[in-house]
Amino acid sequence: MSSDHRANKKKAGVLYNLSKFIDWPDTKFTGNKFNICVVGDVIFLDALKTFEKRQIRGSSVFIHVLKNIDSSTNIKLSNCQTLYIDSSAKELLSIFLTKIANKPILTISDLPNFVLQGGMIGLIQIKKRVQFAINLDATKLANLVISAQLLRLAKTVKYKDNQINNP
Repeated sequence: MSSDHRANKKKAGVLYNLSKFIDWPDTKFTGNKFNICVVGDVIFLDALKTFEKRQIRGSSVFIHVLKNIDSSTNIKLSNCQTLYIDSSAKELLSIFLTKIANKPILTISDLPNFVLQGGMIGLIQIKKRVQFAINLDATKLANLVISAQLLRLAKTVKYKDNQINNP
């Protein structure tokens, strides 16, 4: 297995697993589907698709690629539980964050300073590890609850305009 393939599998696993540590305000998802939506040229898409049909919060996982903000080919943005915005789609970031502001959609990205721009979880690649920063202010506005376990694992947590670094 190539190191790129391993890295892709790892990032896909992190994206899937992060969603398992979140409580949504309404845990009954439409059609018993947990929709992970992605925007941009996600190089780990094939690895992410291996998580389809697994369960999160008792619902089957489905992966959807959104081509643009009004992508209604297979799913509406409002039906996504998790939205991953790839760094290749950075020009769409503010449009997507504005469109879903305060809605219970977990936003994750590998863009630098994602949490400082209003995103919820920013992925940070440090050597061979994928770490993350959490914006608690953004999750609270969207009525999402992040487990204490996940908060302890975060590299940094942004809360009330303070940045708290975990050891």
